[in-house]
Amino acid sequence: MGFWSKLGSGFRKLGSLIKEGLGSAVVRGLTDDIVKTALVWVRVAATKFTDNAERRNFVIQILVSKGIPESIARIAVELAVQIAKKRL
Repeated sequence: MGFWSKLGSGFRKLGSLIKEGLGSAVVRGLTDDIVKTALVWVRVAATKFTDNAERRNFVIQILVSKGIPESIARIAVELAVQIAKKRL
């Protein structure tokens, strides 16, 4: 099964509001590269801070400083956190 068919299959399983929200985020600039960057910084933040809010804000500020809109940065951070948790 190819990437696009897996993606389509995954989206079919999601609720329509989730699809709409993620689709909107992609249109506004959310990319795999942004999530990958967030994942790197999520790992760094995990070693620097004990408070989850501080960790998230740290990564969001880094992404925003790179020119990523805050709303997209927040989504990318949350996705990166879920990926990091899954990989542990």
